[in-house]
Amino acid sequence: SKYGKGDGPIVYSNVNCHGWEKTLTDCTKTNYLHFTCSDTAGVLCPDDCVEGEVRLVGGETDSEGTIEVCLNSVWGLITDAGWDQNDAHVVCRQLNLPIDGALPLLNSYYGKPDRVIHYSYILCNGNEQRI
Repeated sequence: SKYGKGDGPIVYSNVNCHGWEKTLTDCTKTNYLHFTCSDTAGVLCPDDCVEGEVRLVGGETDSEGTIEVCLNSVWGLITDAGWDQNDAHVVCRQLNLPIDGALPLLNSYYGKPDRVIHYSYILCNGNEQRI
């Protein structure tokens, strides 16, 4: 399992949720104490973002940081493969920041958030309004 193995007995089985419950304990379920399992469930909840939106995280100011981009309502990353000055210009333009002097920084300079990678080899010509 991506999020780790389970360890111990299963307390409930046949958990039946309808979508309106506030917690899993509100769902109907059956007590089931005689079974163990090592595979666990996970979930990736959508972030509160707009498709194509970009943001910078991990920098000291609002004009620097690791680039995150929203795809399918989930924030994700762009690899630095092929990342250059043209790409940096487009991100700064999209964020309404000055493009003169924009620097393309590589090698997870501002850290690598624990997020999915959405894009690799962004090949902008530098005139685009958005990534």
